[in-house]
Amino acid sequence: MTGPTVVLASGSAVRFELLKNAGVNVRRYVSDFDEGVLKAKAALEGWPAKRLALHLAEAKAGTFGDEEGALVIGADQLLECDGTLYDKPKNQSDAKQQLMRLAGKDHHLISAVAILQNKQTVFTHVEQVTMTMRDMDEEVIGAYLSTMQNEVLETVGCYKLEGLGAQLMEKIEGDYFSVLGLPLLPVLSFLRQSGALI
Repeated sequence: MTGPTVVLASGSAVRFELLKNAGVNVRRYVSDFDEGVLKAKAALEGWPAKRLALHLAEAKAGTFGDEEGALVIGADQLLECDGTLYDKPKNQSDAKQQLMRLAGKDHHLISAVAILQNKQTVFTHVEQVTMTMRDMDEEVIGAYLSTMQNEVLETVGCYKLEGLGAQLMEKIEGDYFSVLGLPLLPVLSFLRQSGALI
C-alpha cells in the first residue's frame, strides 16, 4: 500500500537532506511566500516568536496546492536574543554586527513545522533551543567571516552547526535537528502515523 506523497515546501537543502537521510520519500517545492507582510503584522501586534514561526511555517506549506492528499511540510526558524528577532544577514557587514551582538550571550532558536493536507493543518510542532555563543572579539569574528565568506548569509545567526559554526558555541540546550532547521523526530512520528513511513 502506498502512503500519501510528502512534499517539503522549502528551498532549504539542509531540511531536504534531513528528511531524505531519514528515509522519507520527499519532493521539494520552493514556496514563493513573501514573509515580510506577516512579519510586519506580527511586529505591529506584538506576536511572540513561537506564534510567528508557526504562522510562517503554515503559510509556506499553504502555497502548495497541486496534489490531492499530499502531506505538505512547511518550516520556519527564528532567532531571538534579548527580545530582538534576527533575520538572515544581508551582507558580511550585517553578519559581523549580528555576531558581535550575539557573542557571549544566550540566544534562542525557534524552529516551527506545520504539515498541511488539502490546505488543512494536520500537524504542528514548535521547538526552542537555547544556544550559548562563546565570547569573541572583533578579530576572531573577522577571521570566521573571512573563512566562511557568503555561507554566513544562508542562515539566521550566521552559522551552520554541522560545520565551522560549532566553534562559535559554548553550550547548546535542546534538539540538534531543530538547530539545523527542522524538528525531525516529531515530524517522522507524524509521518509514520499518517502512513507515509513504515
